[in-house]
Amino acid sequence: MNKDDNTNKTVTYETKSGKKKYLVIVLIVLMAVAVATGLVLWNNNKERADQDNPISNQEVENKENIGNKENDLNKENEDMNNDEEMQNPIVTMKIKDYGIVKIELYPDIAPNTVKNFISLINEKYYDGLTFHRIIDGFMIQGGDKSGTGSGETDFTIPGEFSENNFTNNLTHAKGVISMARRDYTYYGKTTEGYNSAATQFFIMLEDTPSLDGLYAPFGRVIDGIDIIEKIGKVETGSNDRPKKTVVIESVTVDTFGKDYGEPERLVPFDINGYVNSLRGN
Repeated sequence: MNKDDNTNKTVTYETKSGKKKYLVIVLIVLMAVAVATGLVLWNNNKERADQDNPISNQEVENKENIGNKENDLNKENEDMNNDEEMQNPIVTMKIKDYGIVKIELYPDIAPNTVKNFISLINEKYYDGLTFHRIIDGFMIQGGDKSGTGSGETDFTIPGEFSENNFTNNLTHAKGVISMARRDYTYYGKTTEGYNSAATQFFIMLEDTPSLDGLYAPFGRVIDGIDIIEKIGKVETGSNDRPKKTVVIESVTVDTFGKDYGEPERLVPFDINGYVNSLRGN
């Protein structure tokens, strides 16, 4: 091998070595590019994630707000239900020689009639009065100052029943308490008769559908119906008056803290004056 051959070999060797170095550099560059590309992609994904997070947070916040609103609505409904489930007034009627009768009043059915009854009870109006009319198998009636059923009052109340254009779906079933009133139909004053109830009431001894729509039922006996039945068996004389007086010793009412307010009351129709005017007196 001559000198030129060695030089060529050396040159050839150095050229291969240079190619290897070149390949290493290329690989390093490619790796660097790959790393850089990865970093860019990672940053882009992070930025997207960061952009997406507020939407997710907003969705969470919206869900929380919806949940809060639902909770508020549930609370309102619960409060309304509590109001709807408020205890009705309970009347305690002590009847001499017979015992205690408890009556639940229904202000949602006959509100003004209930207000009137509560007002009279609070005035002690019924204390010492009697059941002046008793018809076995029908009803017992009381609440008249005169003790005869013909006593006058300085007020009346509107009749809360269907024939007087008022919706009252409570039927005159056994144990139901309703308001007594006068009947002026004979004199052509039907509406005045419908609005003539004041203080007198009656308690049903049997179901009597014929009274439905013509009188204002406003409560029901919830304890002591046996006492009402016993009173219904009392011997009576003329005008269905009991031969032995049945006295209402006292009447109280528990409204469970609710103030039902004052009743609407009317000026009584002067039937006597009207009849006299018809006669020309």
